[in-house]
Amino acid sequence: MVQKIALFNHKGGVSKTTTTFNLGWMLASKGKRVILVDTDPQCDLTGMVLGFSSKQELEEIYSKKQDIKSALAPAFESQPRLVEAVDCIPIE
Repeated sequence: MVQKIALFNHKGGVSKTTTTFNLGWMLASKGKRVILVDTDPQCDLTGMVLGFSSKQELEEIYSKKQDIKSALAPAFESQPRLVEAVDCIPIE
C-alpha cells in the first residue's frame, strides 16, 4: 500500500523543508521506498537532497525547466499542453 505524507504551510521559515528532508531520510534508512517532491519554487529541498553547495548548481535545474513550477505554468497561464515527463534523479 502506498502512503502519502504532505507538508504544507503558507508561512515561510517553519521548517517544512528540513522536516521533509529528515522524515524522508529516516523512512529511507528504515528500508522504505521514498519519493520526495519539491514543489517550492525556490527548490531548496532539491538542492539539499542533491547536495548542492552553490546557487549556480541549482540554476542548472532551472535552465532545463525540470521543475514543477515550469511544468504547470501553461495550465495556470490558460495555455494547457501536455506535461512532459522528466528523469528522476536517484539518491543512494
